[in-house]
Amino acid sequence: MQVGIRAQSAMEYLMTYGWAILIIAVVLGALFELGVFSGTFFMPHVPPGSCHVFRPYGPGTVGSINLEGECQGALPQYVAEFNGKSSSISTPLVFPPGSSETNFTLAVWVYTTGVCSTGNFYCGIVDADNGGNGWGLMSGQTTSDFWILKSSTSGVQDMEFSILHSSWTQVVVTYEVKNGNYLASAYVNGALVDTATRSAVSLPEPYPLQIGIARESSGMVFNGSISNVQLYNATLSSNSVSSLYGEGIGGAPINLKNLVAWWPLNGNANDYSGNNNDGTAANVVYTTNWENGYTQP
Repeated sequence: MQVGIRAQSAMEYLMTYGWAILIIAVVLGALFELGVFSGTFFMPHVPPGSCHVFRPYGPGTVGSINLEGECQGALPQYVAEFNGKSSSISTPLVFPPGSSETNFTLAVWVYTTGVCSTGNFYCGIVDADNGGNGWGLMSGQTTSDFWILKSSTSGVQDMEFSILHSSWTQVVVTYEVKNGNYLASAYVNGALVDTATRSAVSLPEPYPLQIGIARESSGMVFNGSISNVQLYNATLSSNSVSSLYGEGIGGAPINLKNLVAWWPLNGNANDYSGNNNDGTAANVVYTTNWENGYTQP
């Protein structure tokens, strides 16, 4: 008889508190999916302009330059979202200025869906190409690549490398001219993935740099999100590239003296390098819901 009473009491206890336990489990699962228990949830998220380069002697100068604001250990509040159809950011920056005889480094964080605009296999992440004279970092359905175009009729696809789709990835491309040749190197999440050596070529018709689109007349519009675009007029070392990746998606520039432009894309298309290369955005959405697929290095 006592066994029956105990069993009945146990069942009554489960009936009373079982639903509460089930609800708690569902809530915990939902919070986990939202990233509440991720390593980045409790990190500070900074608003637009929280970190910038201060150039006391004006744009283009390097004397006494320094970072100001909240520049370490923070995540952006926003990232730029491109729709693959009509989004773009245009800038006034022409780079390199008339020639490929300029060392440079491009760093950018991207989240790509692997799908470009209709009719295009590749779409532009960062591009400075006037229909055949320039350079570009592209995203494709299966791979990404970086290339330098020789002229309007001939070009060289210098490097091709894979990045994960539906995941935040840092891509860094360095370009170094030596003895009439150039060495291009591609890094994905701080690791070297490809190199290419070619004869250095002139770029007689450089084009203002664009973000999220390539060859505007062709409509090669990026589909996904872009953050923290940095451009330097120097070739960063592999150690510097690794350190830049280690800072994460909200990392500040690592070489201020050679910094040409810095578009964090944290809520706007402004250039925070102090060089006044502010961009103009068209149909770009700055979203706060961006952390899915991001892991802090």
